[in-house]
Amino acid sequence: MQLSIPQSVRYGPDEQYSDKINFNIQREPGSGDMAGLNILFKYKSGKVVVVRKDELINELETKPYSENLGQLSPDDSSDIIKEISVTPILKTSKGKEFFGELLTDYRYEGVDYRLSNKINFGNWKDYANSLSFPLQAVGGGNKIIENIGPYGNKVFMWEATTSGGFEAKDIAVNKGETYRFSVWINNKDSTYGKTTFSLVQRSFCSLNLPSGKWYLFVGYLYANNMQTQASSNSGIYDPDKGIKVEGMGCNPFNHEGSGNYYYTSYKISFSEEADKVQYFYAPRVDVVDGKEPSIGDLLNPYR
Repeated sequence: MQLSIPQSVRYGPDEQYSDKINFNIQREPGSGDMAGLNILFKYKSGKVVVVRKDELINELETKPYSENLGQLSPDDSSDIIKEISVTPILKTSKGKEFFGELLTDYRYEGVDYRLSNKINFGNWKDYANSLSFPLQAVGGGNKIIENIGPYGNKVFMWEATTSGGFEAKDIAVNKGETYRFSVWINNKDSTYGKTTFSLVQRSFCSLNLPSGKWYLFVGYLYANNMQTQASSNSGIYDPDKGIKVEGMGCNPFNHEGSGNYYYTSYKISFSEEADKVQYFYAPRVDVVDGKEPSIGDLLNPYR
């Protein structure tokens, strides 16, 4: 008897900030008296965590599984799962247990996207800690909530009302390098709110965002020795279509000034309907060096 893990593991650029890893296990054709299964999680550090499930999977059946990452590795939240293996627990005719064939069907070979992001928003689970991100407006409503994010799973996100938002400060840069700034924004249910995505005092984007949908905002900051590209990938992306939205652009920039630290700001200003809400999720700054997640990865990390 064999068990396999189809290509359904949800643990991409976004999922590494989530509390859970979700995957399917499928029983392949073959006879055998199954008593349960062992799932082995191998981490980047070399640590292996074994989880036993005392349940049966019928022949050709596929079952979903979900494990809490904090419970799997409570000592080091920065460690990353690199492999998932599964083996059936079988029984002899006398009831003695033995292990079937071990299969490693999932290997995460990508970049650890948490480390490549120059903004650490992993503490958004705790609003008190999240206040290390300065508020855009003292009188604005700001809080951290858990809600459905752009990938369809529950995540922690920043909720802003009235004239809320936040800044990410002290982003260290090398002016000989190009950087990509990005953030997910959802203007929940109002067309009156002006959304601004800025770098220092320059706005990548400032517009009235259509309501009720997540959009990926992307702005590029080019190295001093490069011309700002008119055909830049800067823009606002529709995740359903995987392309930039026409008529809603974001400006690319070059480095300026003498400092080596920047801040970027994310703000909503409602001119009417002050009780309306906007959500921000997964602010990122990546060095554009070929190792960064592609825009396609950010739009859909589970392809």
